Amino acid sequence: MKTIFLIRHSEAEQESPYIKDYDRELTPKGFSMASLLGKDLQAQGFFPDIFLTSQAVRAYTTAQFIAEQLQFDTDRLQASKELYNASVQKLLTAIHEIPDTAQKAIFVNHNMSLTFLLEYLTAKPFMLPPCGAVLLEFDVESWKEVNQAKGKVLWQKL
Repeated sequence: MKTIFLIRHSEAEQESPYIKDYDRELTPKGFSMASLLGKDLQAQGFFPDIFLTSQAVRAYTTAQFIAEQLQFDTDRLQASKELYNASVQKLLTAIHEIPDTAQKAIFVNHNMSLTFLLEYLTAKPFMLPPCGAVLLEFDVESWKEVNQAKGKVLWQKL
């Protein structure tokens, strides 16, 4: 059995011609939302074996705040520039590459690709708001077996 939290980054500053999209930071409300989500995950008793995130500032900062609430060492965050604006296939590949020794994972990323990934994995419609989170369970032995319509929604904060 494998479980993964798919989380959209928290509220970020508005797009601007003066700031690259990749470098947009969280708003004060975004910092609070990420911290509260981390507390919610802690209350759920969810402690990940692995924590993946986009390297874009807003996603990485969201991941840091959640990790701190879970007492997950932020030095162990696995951040990748390739996950920024990634296709569903690229996100799925990242999940397939999770070591099978990990049973629980967290994945912080961006919309719309994260919403499309959720729809692909569950065959249900979704729209993730900032800091929205969905916990999926897969009745599989290997992360490589995570595939279309195999995800069972266990918990969600939309």
